[in-house]
Amino acid sequence: MEFIVADREGREIGYLSRRRELDMEIGGENDFEISLPMEEFLSSGYENGYRIFCEGTEYGGIVTEIETHTDDKVILRGDTWRGLLSRKVLAPADGESGLTVSGDLNEIIGQVLNGSFGDLMEAEEECGISTEFQFPGYCTLADGLQQLAEDKGCRLSLRYAAGKVMVGAVQILDYSEELEFGSDSRIQFSTCRHEGINHLICLGKNEAEEQLVEHLYVQENGTIDKIPFYTGMWERCSVLEISNAKTREELTEEGKKELKNLMSYTSMNLEFDGENEDIPIGDIVGGRDRMTGVVIKKPIVQKIIKLSGDSETIECKIGE
Repeated sequence: MEFIVADREGREIGYLSRRRELDMEIGGENDFEISLPMEEFLSSGYENGYRIFCEGTEYGGIVTEIETHTDDKVILRGDTWRGLLSRKVLAPADGESGLTVSGDLNEIIGQVLNGSFGDLMEAEEECGISTEFQFPGYCTLADGLQQLAEDKGCRLSLRYAAGKVMVGAVQILDYSEELEFGSDSRIQFSTCRHEGINHLICLGKNEAEEQLVEHLYVQENGTIDKIPFYTGMWERCSVLEISNAKTREELTEEGKKELKNLMSYTSMNLEFDGENEDIPIGDIVGGRDRMTGVVIKKPIVQKIIKLSGDSETIECKIGE
């Protein structure tokens, strides 16, 4: 994986040398850190605002911080392209709960970007998928555009090409049937079962300030119902006050949303070298741990890229 350096206007200066150490996170903190020898830093003339990118991919960003050390080392830090989107807030018009849009997904993305990053970011051509959508109030551009894409079964795609970051909605691909990572593969693979809440007591008050109580239970298949399944020593209970719920129906609906975030889940991490297939954030993969019998089919939500000399690894985190 070769990274190119460009100045603030996008004019390419050259390749980032293999004497660098790079750590870049996409889909989590959305930032990067690059360690360079002082002599290379001085000869290159790196400045805040310079671009670091891998052409045709999402891997890249803008240098926003330069730290020097007395041991002849310089550290460059910055936001990835997705990180830049998280620095902007999509504010609704006065009196509205959120911006309402309609049209082709990529056309909407172009309207929302609306020159927020000058000529650095641009929407892809129309994708042929239309929608009517309301963004959550005061959401970041990163969260809002991702929700816009996911609402129509797509993922948010970013790629640096010809001096611009192209942003668009792309149909999600499911690799779980043809590409299943497992404990018998050469890819480093780990799974972890996280035990969570399976009984949520939801508290609210109606318009007359009378107490409302609803009990919600996680079922064996992961659905939520009002019938207990896990009992005795296997019950994991919590109480949650939901102040915005004024009816039992609202209390149940909001409680289910909260319980989904609190219930048990299995996580999966993949780590492979740069020669293996690189799957974008949002696409779906499958995993099977033959020792525990755990099977997972979920989207990639986070990637960590590490480069050191000739060594290159990509760690992927799968959605909960």
